[in-house]
Amino acid sequence: MYEKLLKTVTNLGSPKILLVGDFMLDVYIYGDALRISSEAPVPVLKVTKTEYSCGGAGSVAADLAALGAVPVCLGVIGDDQNGKMLKKMLTETSADITGLLTRGVLPVPPTVILPMLTTAAFARYVFSHLLEYKKLRRQMIIE
Repeated sequence: MYEKLLKTVTNLGSPKILLVGDFMLDVYIYGDALRISSEAPVPVLKVTKTEYSCGGAGSVAADLAALGAVPVCLGVIGDDQNGKMLKKMLTETSADITGLLTRGVLPVPPTVILPMLTTAAFARYVFSHLLEYKKLRRQMIIE
């Protein structure tokens, strides 16, 4: 069953695939939950490690590149540090990022980030914001 699918994918070669979507940066923040906050029922996290990966359409681009395709990315990202990091990661996967727009006639918002906080017990708390990572850290309770 899977042999036929594998043969079909292998015979595709390296097709160029136009990928239009919301390109974002996933931020995985690992840490230890020290206690529950007295202000809200959320854990107070002591950060031990932070990792970044392509998110949204960027994740699809990385998957397509891993299958041997050449994703041609078309979308809008911010002209900020997160946008530069996302571009670098997409370039490392052999994606064509010439269609990722950072400036134009209209003002461009910051790059979308999706921070995911993971405690030692592997419980996830997902926060989706259109803020840059530094602004987000000030709002969260992190020691």
